[in-house]
Amino acid sequence: MRISKTLLLVPLLAGLVACSTTPKAPAVVAGGYTAIAPTDTYVVKAAHVAVETQANNSKQALQLIEVLDAKQQVVSGVNYELLLSVNVAGQVQRVKAVVWWQAWSPTPYQLQSWTVVA
Repeated sequence: MRISKTLLLVPLLAGLVACSTTPKAPAVVAGGYTAIAPTDTYVVKAAHVAVETQANNSKQALQLIEVLDAKQQVVSGVNYELLLSVNVAGQVQRVKAVVWWQAWSPTPYQLQSWTVVA
């Protein structure tokens, strides 16, 4: 008994069509930044360290008003990318700060960058 080639192709094509129309989940970038709550204990500590460090480096009086947004990136430790509202000599500024945290380091929180944003 010979089976027609057409009969064999029909299930194969149906399977391919079903697979090609299945929705795909969004890709997660390994090692990329992910959102974290601005009120997270580690985020708040990182924000305070960022402001204190920048105040010492710039010799300006800085005061943290609020953590507006936060992201984290797991590396050898954690990078916290923070959007901060900061009082700088009576002027409110929005600042993007990156703080690296490594629990086993003698200074676990270290300011990596500080950029004033519009």
